[in-house]
Amino acid sequence: MQVVTRLRHLLRGYRLWVLLGFVPLLPPLLIAARSYTAEVALFFPDRRPVSLPLGQARVPGLREVEFFNGNDALGAWYAPTRTGASIILTHGAGGDRTQLLAEARELAEHGFGVLLFDWPGHGTSAGRVNWHDRERSSLVAAIDWLVTQPETDPKRLGAIGFSLGGYILSQVATTDSRLRAMALLGTPSNLNDQVRVTHQEWALFREPAARTALEWHGIDLDEPQPEQVIGQYARPLLVVGGTDDMTVPLALTQNLYRAARSPKTLYVVPKGEHGNYVQTAGDVYLARLVSHFRAALAVP
Repeated sequence: MQVVTRLRHLLRGYRLWVLLGFVPLLPPLLIAARSYTAEVALFFPDRRPVSLPLGQARVPGLREVEFFNGNDALGAWYAPTRTGASIILTHGAGGDRTQLLAEARELAEHGFGVLLFDWPGHGTSAGRVNWHDRERSSLVAAIDWLVTQPETDPKRLGAIGFSLGGYILSQVATTDSRLRAMALLGTPSNLNDQVRVTHQEWALFREPAARTALEWHGIDLDEPQPEQVIGQYARPLLVVGGTDDMTVPLALTQNLYRAARSPKTLYVVPKGEHGNYVQTAGDVYLARLVSHFRAALAVP
């Protein structure tokens, strides 16, 4: 009986020491867990419905269309071109086809055709999010669909990519010569650097957790990054970033611009945050965007 009692005391003491040993680890574990969940929420959010109905888009001629990436149907809006030139607009993580609606509206007013589609796992598009091969083949499918439209001049196609939409666009445009002009908005030059820069505080715990979140959900951080491939693209390029962007800091935008070949233009939006360029710079920003594509795609 005494032996049993002693064993119980020893076990209680052992549990106490184990608990005491874990106490110092709790803060860093919580920090890592919060970084992991925040990264998942940012890059791989739950699907949400398209945030605006078609009738409120205010783009003349805009209609609902659908095209396919393999067996996956991708939802989109399309307004035909009046000049032969057309632009594909790609949103960022957690967005949908409406995220670049202001840009599409301005381009349409100047005669461009516009195609805004939902990435896989976003809006009404089938599939799941992984920001990898599925997204790249979806963009190729969008190009394939657009060049079959009778009003489209297949030699006068451009594309706009915001944030991770720009990340995917930069990879596709370097190998798909059908895209004759491109604008990259708030696009990370390198996701590894983006993780490092945005997780500098408590980096020892936050950075590995953030990297794990991205890799476990489909992103390959070892694949060629935008700054490594953009030098292969030798057609008109506009790079846009904001001075106050905390998601893709301006330094990364500048890195991407430096790695690109001419012809290229860098436009920095004063006080611009991640994707609020219309709200911050308004007509000046939209005019820069339109003039870039008018010159590149020979639109009078």
